[in-house]
Amino acid sequence: MAYKKTEQFDEKSTQALTKSYKEAISWLGEDPER
Repeated sequence: MAYKKTEQFDEKSTQALTKSYKEAISWLGEDPER
């Protein structure tokens, strides 16, 4: 394999973003757990 890309994200930041997105989706009246 000539090229392999690996992405790593900060777990704390990812969890904070997930919470924010779920809250925003809830405010719109949607189910964020679907």
